[in-house]
This record gives sequence, C-alpha cells and structure tokens, in this order.
Amino acid sequence: MNLLDVTIPGEAPSTPNQRLHWATKARQTKSQRGSVARRLPSRDALPVVVQVLLTRIAPRRLDTDNLAAALKAHRDQVATWLRVDDASPLVRWLYAQEQGEPSVRIQVGLLPPRLPERVEQQEAPEPYRRASSRGVPTPNVRGPR
Repeated sequence: MNLLDVTIPGEAPSTPNQRLHWATKARQTKSQRGSVARRLPSRDALPVVVQVLLTRIAPRRLDTDNLAAALKAHRDQVATWLRVDDASPLVRWLYAQEQGEPSVRIQVGLLPPRLPERVEQQEAPEPYRRASSRGVPTPNVRGPR
C-alpha cells in the first residue's frame, strides 16, 4: 500500500562523475531538494516504519553507486519530510531505474513487520484435551507427571 506516489520532473545527474566546483554542486543539491519539498504534501503523521522507493527515470542507466549518489538530495529531502535521519532503521530505502523522460518518482509505503532472523521454537503445554464422548475440548486437569 503506497502512502505517497509522486513524480518530480528534471534530471538526477550522477554528481560524483561531474567534478563540479563545491558551490555549483551545493546550488544543484539545493535546487533538487527544493523540487522535492514543493511536491511533497504536508502531513500530520505517518506510520512508524516505512519503505521509500526512489526511481530515477532517464535515457541512460547508472551503476548502483552512482544511482545512490544521484538520488542523495532526493533521499535527504524525503527524510526531512518524514522527520527522521536518512540513516534511521525506521526507513528502508530502495532504488530503481527506468528509461524515459528525465524525472524522479518517489513512492512511500508501509513496511511489513520484520520477522526475527532466528526464532527459538518451544513446545507449548497442551492446556486442553479432546473429550471422546462429545468432541468438545475440556481443560486438562491433570498436571504434568
């Protein structure tokens, strides 16, 4: 179930490969964050644990490290909108790519609860036994031997 699905037009360039002056890169990041902030709706509260899928739509594909770098400003602004740090375990960040007109699609949805990696299995005591006469469960009055 998606709580938010919004597409932000414009490029998400791979900044590590651009070799930009720091001030130019800062302006570019500020512009990207502003674009995201203007398109995110105001909100009162969201569920505690969410999943965010950032999809870069562009004519050419990037490798995974450049994909994450290209969407860093978008991730930071979504984290600000969620009012959490972008390294918070309350948010699972996913990245994807599609070919098309340059834009970025942001989808925020509920995260299914995580199951523990290892669960100790225990035998539960049997509090009931079947009564053979009527098939109705009756309490087991005899304690363990």
